[in-house]
Amino acid sequence: LDGSFECFSTIPHEAEAGTWRVTDLRVTDRVGNGRGPGFRDNGAGQLCDAAGLCIDQPTIEVLGTGDAEVPTLASYSLSVTDNQVTVTVGAQDVGSGVELVFVNYRSATTNQGHFCYAVLTSGTPQDGLWSCTITFPEFAALGEWHPSVSIRDRAGNSRFYRRGASDGLLCYFDDSGTEVCQDVGETDVILQ
Repeated sequence: LDGSFECFSTIPHEAEAGTWRVTDLRVTDRVGNGRGPGFRDNGAGQLCDAAGLCIDQPTIEVLGTGDAEVPTLASYSLSVTDNQVTVTVGAQDVGSGVELVFVNYRSATTNQGHFCYAVLTSGTPQDGLWSCTITFPEFAALGEWHPSVSIRDRAGNSRFYRRGASDGLLCYFDDSGTEVCQDVGETDVILQ
């Protein structure tokens, strides 16, 4: 059947001003047909599917002062007691303020992962400490576990940090694709 469909999205009032583009469009029917990659941004103002069918890329103009600044990691500390790890992340954002801090630990030798969403425990969303606790289950893989941290602000700007080449380094890629690492002290967890 043919038809026109619409969906709604709320853009935070702190969002960066300018032209926003739809970069991914998926169309599925009620039984799940069409769950593939859908239409993707081809870099030329169009959304195209795997078969080469292209449509003009929808855009909207967002007005206002906006916040284009990415939140940053200011500090990282952990406390390990038996099978529990409490992580405290210092996060800063000069614009709208940090909204989310997500901490994930992955086993260095398996595909296992455990995560937590941190809550603001002191300070402000612009400069605060965020903490959460991960409880590793009884049969979690033994050995090294490496962290990653995602920080997002209220405007939707985010930065992803992953463990660098050694314990203590948390790294991200800047806008030019250069890897930037911070030495934040001990980050790895060893389960025995």
